[in-house]
Amino acid sequence: MNIKNLSIQGLMLFDLEKHDDKRGWFFEIFNETKLIKPNLQNIKQVNFSISYQNVIRGLHYQKPPRAQAKLIHVIEGIIFDVALDIRKSSPTFKQWKGVVLDHTKPQSLFIPEGFAHGFCVLSETAKVLYCVWDSYDKSCERGIKPTDPELKIQWPKGPHILSEKDESLPLFSEVKDFF
Repeated sequence: MNIKNLSIQGLMLFDLEKHDDKRGWFFEIFNETKLIKPNLQNIKQVNFSISYQNVIRGLHYQKPPRAQAKLIHVIEGIIFDVALDIRKSSPTFKQWKGVVLDHTKPQSLFIPEGFAHGFCVLSETAKVLYCVWDSYDKSCERGIKPTDPELKIQWPKGPHILSEKDESLPLFSEVKDFF
């Protein structure tokens, strides 16, 4: 496993070791013994979603004390994954990083606590696995409208499909409970 630090502190892209043979291929999405150095061995919940082309999910996060770090992996399809830094004391506060995750490339994206997360589906469908570092808690659930023009997120061309819930999330300027 090769760990690449991305341009915003804490974001990491994992290039996973792929093993091919006549049966197909295999790779580990998560192995706690290999992730001790970046201290990523505390997964508490694993989620799975299936989404259609042009769907945007997010931008979601949980506030402390139930903040969630996330490890994102695409099982099938292609997504444009976005992490938005919402750590007030961070020099990259309000900056975002987008990464294309494709099931044909063995990669996972690690997003630490203090980020809002979302993605847009580029393929016909996408199956996404999320490993999270704390359990879901409705009272701590928060979000930011992913299409907020102030954020200038360069989502792939639409038309985009958002849930009613995500469409009604507050704008960045309306959020009061950043990290």
